[in-house]
Amino acid sequence: MAQHRRATSTGQDSAVHLHLKDKGHSFEDANVHILDREDRWFERGVKEAIYIHCERPSLNRGGGLRHQLSAIYNPVLSSPPRRLNAHSHPGPSDLRKSHDRVGPGFTMSSPETLTHSLHYIYTALSKPVGLLGIHQFTAMGLLDGRMIDYFDSENQAKVPKQEWMRERLPADYWERGTRSRKSKQQWFKVNIGILMERMRQNDSDIHVLQWMHGCEGEANPDGTLRFVRGMDMYAYDGDDFLSFDDKNGVWVAPSPEAEPTKRKWDGVLVLKEYTKGYLENECIDWLSKFVTYGQQQLQNTSPPEVSLHAKTSTVDTDVLLTCLATGFYPADIVLRMKKNESVLTADDGLMSSGVLPNEDHTFQRRDHVEVLRSDLSAFSCEVVHEASAVTRVWGETLYVSPVSIIY
Repeated sequence: MAQHRRATSTGQDSAVHLHLKDKGHSFEDANVHILDREDRWFERGVKEAIYIHCERPSLNRGGGLRHQLSAIYNPVLSSPPRRLNAHSHPGPSDLRKSHDRVGPGFTMSSPETLTHSLHYIYTALSKPVGLLGIHQFTAMGLLDGRMIDYFDSENQAKVPKQEWMRERLPADYWERGTRSRKSKQQWFKVNIGILMERMRQNDSDIHVLQWMHGCEGEANPDGTLRFVRGMDMYAYDGDDFLSFDDKNGVWVAPSPEAEPTKRKWDGVLVLKEYTKGYLENECIDWLSKFVTYGQQQLQNTSPPEVSLHAKTSTVDTDVLLTCLATGFYPADIVLRMKKNESVLTADDGLMSSGVLPNEDHTFQRRDHVEVLRSDLSAFSCEVVHEASAVTRVWGETLYVSPVSIIY
């Protein structure tokens, strides 16, 4: 702990030291909570990166990461669960349910638009990481950004994640899907080994291969869907590896390491024809079916539940005031924390989690600011969503009014 308190001879003082110096705060060893322990250097870096991703601490300069996590971990390193108490701290233990969520980075189709999307994401690790909820192989289907099916290497079964999928699709659909996912799991295992050998890598590090494919369709006047675009792309260790140019019917290799695969796949005419046919026809057919099956749920809106919490600060005269809006759908929302009707900004110390997915496919956002304990009654939180408008005043009741805002 001492290294964080003191200045260094190199001039690269820790963010904690600079914060203590600037704010006049103190560092109390007795109140320090150790989140985790790891003796191995590389694994400790991975765990640190996961905790920082989940906790989003404000004092980590430049992200605070010695190990940079690839963006392809986002589907499994997502938000804290819904109904998370404002006083609790999410960490890797919360990842047990994280596969049920959709990670950041994927485009959500708003229910008001006439465009729908169907994507499938496969993620494989070169070896187990030993963390709960992080599986060596996962696969999931997403309809307009909502997870509709799921498979992982531990449970070995493709399962529905929406009730209408369970009701409308027969048992043999899930049996065929399970066999297909198991086959792809073996394909990923073999090809990670091939790529590691090609790039002269050993198994001391964890390597990641991801495949994402799918399509987007636009509604015609008669209600059918017209193909707009397709996607079939691979990433390795967080970098683009190979993608299919649907227009020209060729594979695109952005790096020299991918050139051997491009030449091989370009030489298989039936593979190119199948890929193009799947994206433009079969994928759109399935997208049309799923949109029809899930239309009512896709059009539903869910209003936010808003709460205002105060937590003890390291400064006796201050409290950390948090406004949590959760359970809303779609994702578009406006959240304003105010002091006497004046909207707070980052200049006032306001920090925001941004909009994050919940495990039930709704969303949450959490903003917080450190304030004087004596000023609590002056603060309020205003939340505007297409399903409702909510104002929460510290110490008073919750006011909810319906609105007709369309984003």
